[in-house]
Formats: sequence, structure tokens, C-alpha cells
Amino acid sequence: MNDHTDDFERKARARLQAELGRVSVPQGRPRRARPQAAVGWGKRLVGATALAALAALVLLVVAARIYVPEQTAGPAQPAERGERLYLLSTVGVEVDGAMATSGGRIRAFDPATQQDVWAVARPAFKIPVDSSLSETDETPLAPFPLPGFDETRALSSTQSEYRIKISPYWIDGAVSPDGATLYVAEPFTISALDAATGQVRWQQMADSDSSNVEYIAGGWPVLAGSADSTILYVQRLWSRGGKTDRWIDLLDARSGEQRGRIDLPANIQAGQMIAAPDATTLYYITHEQVLKIRNNQVDPKIYTIGTGIRDAALTPDGRTLYLLNGASELLRYDTATATLKLTSITLGILDIRSGLGGTLLLSPSADKLVVQVFDESYTEPKLYVADPTTGKRLATLPDPEVTEGRWLQGPTLAFDTSGAALYGVANFGAPNPTAWDDRLVRVNLADGSATSLLDLEIENVARLLVSQNPAPAEAATPPEAPQATATAVPINGPAERLYIVRADHLTAISSLDTIDSANGQTAYTLENVSSATLSPDGTRLYVTDGARLSAHAAADGTALWSTPIRDVVSYRGSGTPVLLLAPDGRTLYVNSAQIDAAFTEATFWLQMVDTTSGTIAAQTIPLPSTTMRLPADASDGWGGELFIAADGATLYHVRGSRVRFISLTTGADEATIFIQTGTAGSALSPDGSTLYVLDNSFAINVIDTASRKLTQNVETEIESTAHANNLLALTADGSYLVIGVNHQEPPGTDSSSTLQTFDTRSWKKNGTVNYGQPVSSGTLASSPQRSIVYAVADLGGVLSILRYDPAANSSLAPIDRPPSYVRDVLVGP
Repeated sequence: MNDHTDDFERKARARLQAELGRVSVPQGRPRRARPQAAVGWGKRLVGATALAALAALVLLVVAARIYVPEQTAGPAQPAERGERLYLLSTVGVEVDGAMATSGGRIRAFDPATQQDVWAVARPAFKIPVDSSLSETDETPLAPFPLPGFDETRALSSTQSEYRIKISPYWIDGAVSPDGATLYVAEPFTISALDAATGQVRWQQMADSDSSNVEYIAGGWPVLAGSADSTILYVQRLWSRGGKTDRWIDLLDARSGEQRGRIDLPANIQAGQMIAAPDATTLYYITHEQVLKIRNNQVDPKIYTIGTGIRDAALTPDGRTLYLLNGASELLRYDTATATLKLTSITLGILDIRSGLGGTLLLSPSADKLVVQVFDESYTEPKLYVADPTTGKRLATLPDPEVTEGRWLQGPTLAFDTSGAALYGVANFGAPNPTAWDDRLVRVNLADGSATSLLDLEIENVARLLVSQNPAPAEAATPPEAPQATATAVPINGPAERLYIVRADHLTAISSLDTIDSANGQTAYTLENVSSATLSPDGTRLYVTDGARLSAHAAADGTALWSTPIRDVVSYRGSGTPVLLLAPDGRTLYVNSAQIDAAFTEATFWLQMVDTTSGTIAAQTIPLPSTTMRLPADASDGWGGELFIAADGATLYHVRGSRVRFISLTTGADEATIFIQTGTAGSALSPDGSTLYVLDNSFAINVIDTASRKLTQNVETEIESTAHANNLLALTADGSYLVIGVNHQEPPGTDSSSTLQTFDTRSWKKNGTVNYGQPVSSGTLASSPQRSIVYAVADLGGVLSILRYDPAANSSLAPIDRPPSYVRDVLVGP
């Protein structure tokens, strides 16, 4: 891991307000891996004293076993492709001395080079108990629950005690049999990622009226892909009023569109899914039953296993389904004849009746079975290697103790693609570990030697997937989004700069970071910046902290001039611009205001500044005043958006329910257009001929700026339950208008966002993309030179800069940054 990320993750442990965040390795800078070293098998576990101390801590763990996707029989893939590991992890932060989940991370790892190919951070989800209360240190909110525990814990700050509620975060996934696509399940989303790059191909939100994806605490996967890589099976759960229904959704693996549904029998338990190589059969296996589903129809004959199924595996040819039960027995189900055969595996004093073991693995060539069990004291873990046909034990190996008393956990084991070794994650050995300090290792089954590959620090691996490397780009034909109309931008994105005006989570000190969008690295930072704007040619940067106004060279941040200023509008993030440049770049307008002592009446005006010298003109431009009592007059309101006409003579003032045309020469209000339901965002076309205004009913009001008339009202059919947060952006060529809305599950808290794209020439919807995190208000920004729209999501632990290509309707890999509150986003060359 690079030094920047090391420092960030260390700080994340100590920051109470980082409990909602997520951490990612910056692209292009591989995480530091532990050098290879052979590790012996003879070390004992940590002492009883250490275990007792560890057990005293509280840990939030999402436990899961490692899953290797089923492979179809046939010729092996070329060896030179190698293999890739996908680590799906929850990420922890320290809260009152205990570790708590703050989100997740997906990383593609190359075991040959011991480096990340790519990494993507994932968010946690915050849910306020009382949506009428604001989330501040002074506001007592309801408890901070640790999932799986009855107690609640209060988070404290230096000022006062406050409490929040966190929705339990978990992550699960599967790799398509062809190795080209990584599917990821989280509490509210199903996503498909390009396995080669990490780029999101499609994302589907859970339907709040039906269900979320069901997470199975025992570690069985909730996703499975058909052998022909065309269908993704997803377990669903609906529970309300004491009634629970389970079913399996069939999604098109290429687009995420719904292709069908398999209704499971009433009162069926949670189970695991295994797809057969014939691409028509799916086995659903609970702890007591085996269901065969063929052509999406459940076979009425259900096999009941009374001793409790611990795990299952299907041979690559699909002819035999192995079931490991709680009596230490191996059941072989012949899928052709539908008969069961029993093979006993003697485990000596160690058995799986207590539920402490039971992991079953089948090698890719189906010539070896591996079973891992523990004794009740967790001091004698064993790996049993057996012949799957006879049940004869081929070897009994003590579990490879790595270092510092850690061993491989049964739910985190997987064969490599050759079947000669196992991958696994080693951690502290208590049933409920109290420190997320895992290690990825590879165990050679021939001699039992173990090689350490990667230190995971605050990550807890929920699932590890093993597959061959994706085919090279020139030989691959990756799935495309169904509505895509252009080639997606490469994973590194456009070569341009982002200017992020942000405030630190803990200190509230504002600054501006200049970020290279290609690699996510910071070029320079300007301190004490609350608002900023770029010159039309992108060469100058104008900033203010409310007390001083200054100009800087955009290339390196060099100061050009600085001047004192007063009465600057102090809020941003709702779309209200503070600094506004004339189209010729010669005059800078400063949005200014005075508010009475009772904070009820506000007077607004524009100050004018010469951009060459920084001289402030004596003349000002008055703006409509407003009443600031809440609720504000719906026909007026306060805040608003400002645009300057292409000729520099007219100001377009969008606020409340009015669009005003104000002369920049006389200050006169020359024309007004009334928007009945109120404005929710606006954008001006590149040539200045058209002003697009989104209203609160999600209709697009098209205004001709020359005639100052409303020429068209376009219905978008966006659901009325969505929330507009001034998220509107127009691409650089004016062809696509992007509307962002936030969704609230539960009501009162933004939990996710949707971006919808409309072609401004035909007003046809070009596509929709869903994000499993809410986009911050007023942070949608368009590239001035490419068909890219940037959005910012900040969940308290990591700032995530999302990138979306409206023309191709595709998402690019996000840029992850340390936590901060974002005030503004600018994009320049």
C-alpha cells in the first residue's frame, strides 16, 4: 500500500466520524504486498491470555466462505492467462475500542505479481432513526447497533455525545464461468463489473416494495451464474408482518434486466445455489433439503437430509452433487438417476456435529475433496484431503499456522485453477475475531507449505473468488449495456483536472484539491478556499474564503493577485454560485448578501471585479431580495442559480419558482417566467440559446433565451418519490442532459442515486445508471471537452468521485479520496 493510503487508513481507525466510510487503493499504485516466504506448519496458536483479551472486544464481522465458480467440462484454458483472485471485503474502523463495519472494498489481485490489478471502494449505508432530526454532534439520535449483538454503543465526540444508526453492510459475489464479469451483491444493489478493469457495466437497485437481496449469514453465496454466462441467479427475500417469502430472480447477465422469477416452496429455508454445466439446471440446497430446478421450474420431489447439510459441491460434468452432512458423512447424489449414495469419512475425535466446521471443496478436476473442521476449543483445525469417489482419506494435514497465531478459516478457502493448491485467508483464530488483520496465503497441497501473499490490515474478506484471468481485450467480447450508443471511455478516464472545494470532516477547514482525473493524484492544494471558479479557457482559477479574493494559475496554483472582499455569500452545495465569470473572462461577479440580525431578511447583489488586476468596481448589480423565514415563499425562496448570457449583457437568475432576465448594465428585471412547481436545477446550453430548468415534478422546462419564452415542457416520468438535490448537468456539446435524483430507504435519508440521460435533440431517454450511494447536492459537473459527467458521493469515510459517460450510458471506475464535505466541483483541461 502506498504511503498516502497507509496514513489515511491509520487515521480512519482513530476517527469516530469515519465509521460510514470506505477505503480504496488508488489506481495505478499497487498495494504493498508481503514478500514471499515459506511458512512452516508447526507453530501453535496464540496463547490463552491473548485469546481471552481478544474475545473481550466487540467485532462486527460479515462471515462468508470462499467460492470458486463451477466450471464446465472441456478443454482447459491456456496456461499463460494465469489466474486472478477477487477479494470482496468489509472494511473496519475502530469505534470505542472495537472494530465496526464502515463499508467495503473489491480488489482484483494477481497472485503471480502480488499486486492489485484494480481496486474499488464500496459504501456503507446510514439510516437515521428519526428523519426529522439533523445529524450533528448536538443532536441525540438513536442507537448505533452492532449487527449480531443485542447491545448498542454510543459514539462520542469532543463536544457532546451523539448516536447514529448504521444499516449492516455486507458484500458477496460471483464470477461468470468465462471469467469476464464479476457480479457483486450488497444490501441494496446488484452490480456487474468488467473483470479486467473494474468498470461498472450495469447496476440494479433493490425494489423496496418487494425485497432486498438476501444475505445468508452462514456464508453460502447469494449469486450464481449460468454455465453459458447468460443468466445471473439472485436470491431474494420479502419479509413483512411475520410473513416471509423467498424466490430467485433471473437477470440477464449482460444488461441486468429481469428475465424471470423462480418461486420457491413455502417456508423454505435459506440455501445455496449451484448452477449445472448444462445451463438449464440449478440446485438449491438448504441445511435440510435439496431442490432441483430445471428450465426455471422446481421439481416437486424434494430430498430431505435429516442430519443437516453443511456444504455442497458439483462436479464439473454435472453428474454428481456432493453433500457434506452433520454426521461427518459424504452423500453423493447422482443427477442422472436421482439416487443418493452414502460414503462415510472418518474424522476421529473431530467432527462437524457442533457446527464448528463443515467446509467442503472440490478440485477443478474433481479428483480431490478437501474438508476442514475444528475441535470445540478451536485449537486443532484439520484439513482432510479425500478421494471423492471412495471417501478414502488421501492426507490429513494440520491447518497451516501462518504467523502471530493465525490460521486459515474454513469459510475462506478455495482451490486454485490447477487444483494443486488452496488459497485462503488467515486471521486470529477465535470464532469471533476482534481484529481485522487478515492475511492472504497459498497452501501447496503436495508438501503443506504456505506462502504469504498479502496483508489485509483492516479488511475482513467476506468472499474470495478465483478464476482465470480475463481474456485479453483484443480477444474478448465483453457484454455491453443495452442502451449504449458509443464506446465507453477507458478506465483511466479523460485527461483533465478536477477542482474539488471541500471541508475537512473534523476541522471544517475548507480547501481546494486539484486532482488529475486519469490517476486520482493531487497536483496541488490551496488552503482556506470556500468557493472557486475557472476562467473560460481553464488557465486561471479564482478562489475566495469569504474575506479575500485571489487569482491563481490553474497549472500549478501560483498566486497572481489577492484582494480583500466582504459580504460574500457563504453557502454553497445547493447550486448557488458564489463566483461567476463573464463569457470573455474579463469580469468576475461575486454573489454578495447582507442578512438582518434576526436572520429573516436578505438583500442580494453582485460585486464586479476586474480579473486582470483584482480591482473591485464601485458599481454593483442588485438581485431580488428574499424572505428567509422557513418555510420560504415557494414563489421566491432563497439561494438559486446564476448564468450569464453569451453576449455578457444579461443575467439569468433561477430561484424558487421564477426565472428572471436581469440586465447587467442597468440591473433591471426585464422579464420573468413562472415555474409552477418550483425549480430543482438548471443548465445553460453551450451556445447560450437554451436554458433548461428542472422543476419539482421532474419535468424539463425548455426556455428560449432570445425570445425569453417557455417553448417546451418535457415529462421525464421520474418517480415522484425521488428527491431532486440540484443534480443537473449538460454535456459539453449540449447533446445530453443528465438528471440526478436521490432515493431514500428508509424515508428521511438519502441512500442511493439514479442518473437519467435525455437526448436534447429528441428528448428520448438515452439510459439510466444507478449508484448504491447518494450523490451530494449540487455536485454534478460536466467535462468541458468530453462526454463525461462527474458526481460526488461522500459517506463520511471516503470521498468518491463518480464518472459517467452519458453518450455510452456507462460508468467508469470511481476516484476515491479521503473523507471531506464537498462544497463544489469544477472541471477543466
